[in-house]
Amino acid sequence: MKIYELIKITAVLAISALVLIAAVKTDSQVEAPSISGAVVDANTDEGIAGATVTINETGQTASTDDYGSYSFEEVESGSYTLTAEADGFQSAEASVEVYDENVRIDIALEAEPESK
Repeated sequence: MKIYELIKITAVLAISALVLIAAVKTDSQVEAPSISGAVVDANTDEGIAGATVTINETGQTASTDDYGSYSFEEVESGSYTLTAEADGFQSAEASVEVYDENVRIDIALEAEPESK
């Protein structure tokens, strides 16, 4: 009877160790939230490729892709102001609050006024 008890205890310890390892791995995979979105033309709502988006408080910058999309990964919680700039457009700012979840914010830019 003692051998069965020893096997039972060993099995319980092995299962407990696996559960603990899985729990630690899951906790370490939790990532900080991100800020993403698109920079778009205010008149056409089309994405603006090559625009620059800056998080003013950290100085981090991101360039938009061919569709006007940008992303900042692993942003700490807090309040931020984003500035978007692109050639031929007036710059624009947007405020964002980051907590425990990813945030999406699109920024519309107005075309530069035509000079006379």
